[in-house]
Amino acid sequence: MPSLLIVDDEANIRSTLKGALTREGYAVDDAASLEAARLKLREAFDLVLLDVAFPQGNGLVLLQEISACPSS
Repeated sequence: MPSLLIVDDEANIRSTLKGALTREGYAVDDAASLEAARLKLREAFDLVLLDVAFPQGNGLVLLQEISACPSS
């Protein structure tokens, strides 16, 4: 089962996406902040759905961090 991490500061978006993707058979986790996402990304995910605009930063910075990590 593919695993996904949804990173968005809006609870309704996380909830809607999580419900729809879970029904499609994905294992879904979510994070409401960039810091929470960084902690969860210590685990492996097949896909990350990442918002860009956050009150405390920019999702593109996290995307660069993810891209810089070596694949296992």
